[in-house]
Amino acid sequence: MQALAEAQKLARLKSDYIVSIYRAGRLDVGWIYIVMEYFEGVPLTDEIRADAGFALRSIFWSHVYFGLTSAESEGMYHGDLHGGNVLVRALDAKIIDFGTSALAGKSPSLRRHARMVNVFAQWLLPEFTAYIGPLDIRKLTEPKFATFVVGEWVGACRDLMRLEGEISVITEKDLAWRLTLLAENYSTNLINLNEPIASWLATKGISQGLVDTYTEKAKAELERRKARWQSDSMFKGKP
Repeated sequence: MQALAEAQKLARLKSDYIVSIYRAGRLDVGWIYIVMEYFEGVPLTDEIRADAGFALRSIFWSHVYFGLTSAESEGMYHGDLHGGNVLVRALDAKIIDFGTSALAGKSPSLRRHARMVNVFAQWLLPEFTAYIGPLDIRKLTEPKFATFVVGEWVGACRDLMRLEGEISVITEKDLAWRLTLLAENYSTNLINLNEPIASWLATKGISQGLVDTYTEKAKAELERRKARWQSDSMFKGKP
């Protein structure tokens, strides 16, 4: 019954990045059936073995991220995310095989989901570990926030990659502005990106003054967000 309930729940989920389930039910003989979208693609693992370039892999990550966040907004978590459960066709990617760990229970499924989202991102975009080292989701946040946390990691690393290619050609004023954007964009109490970003900046010959300014702005932004969260009735458990 749990598997059928999960399938029927997934049938209500609509996302361009998840293979749709049209309906699910039980036959008279007791078998469960699922009617789902036909998406003619190949497993992402096959595409990566074909040496997909970074730009293409980034697009695939974005599609998977959007699919996961769509599902999580409805309280649904994958539990078995890996390259074989993502189908790709040209520039499109869709997640398949949701709900495979439903029988294991919610808590184990969430922990598995968190671990696999983290591993998936680092497998798909291994270049990013040179900017901010691999995450340890278990030490960072609750499993249900893992996709957001990994998304922040990917976003910060992507911005650092872009910055690295421009440091030698932009003015100090423009650099200061870029660091301000970094501080504003990646200050969250769920993951501490400020320290690893500051450490990376220091290795690129950026003046200590600018690094210190970044650190101060990031700290101020985090405090501002914390104050806003604390004033939000949703985070105080009020209706």
